[in-house]
Amino acid sequence: MRWTRRWSRPCSRSSRKEPDARQSFDVISLGIFEESLSKLLKDFEERLQLHEAPQAEKAAAARAAAEAAEAAEGACGEREAAVKAAKEAERAGAQAIKAAQKHVGKWLHDTKVMMDGFDAKKQALESFREGPCKLFDELK
Repeated sequence: MRWTRRWSRPCSRSSRKEPDARQSFDVISLGIFEESLSKLLKDFEERLQLHEAPQAEKAAAARAAAEAAEAAEGACGEREAAVKAAKEAERAGAQAIKAAQKHVGKWLHDTKVMMDGFDAKKQALESFREGPCKLFDELK
């Protein structure tokens, strides 16, 4: 039932009268006014409840979304830190590879120099065994 202005005038006049001075029209007018007002209030409460339920659901969904967003931001921060650490490890690994390649190049050169020295000493030993050592053994 919708509120209409036609009830406001008689009701305002009837409500101003003392309860003992009210006539049957006044009592009926006030009764209809009270009935209409209670129906309007009931309708308003029902509409309010209909709107409160979705609002509560929306509020809960908003809270859940906010919590999920906070968790995602935390996870994102952790992932960014992990990516930063991985990039640093990659740089360190690349430097280690360069250093290892440099050392391998030096090792090969050092090994060649050492083996050349070994070959020279081996030849010197062979010549010593064939020369002075053999002669010494013959003299014994």
